[in-house]
Amino acid sequence: MMNIAKRMIVAVSATAMLMTMPIVFLDKVFAADVCDIDTAITYQKIQGFGGINLPEWTGSDLTAT
Repeated sequence: MMNIAKRMIVAVSATAMLMTMPIVFLDKVFAADVCDIDTAITYQKIQGFGGINLPEWTGSDLTAT
């Protein structure tokens, strides 16, 4: 009996997510149509790209340079 109840809850939850998913994606698809970029205005200066000292990934330790 409990197994059937769990399956019903999962089915209802999955259906609700599938029904609301197109609404979420439709909002994002047209977002670029209303975006204006002014390259003359600087809101935040980003300098460098950062780094991670992970020799297992890079093969060696990072240096100051």
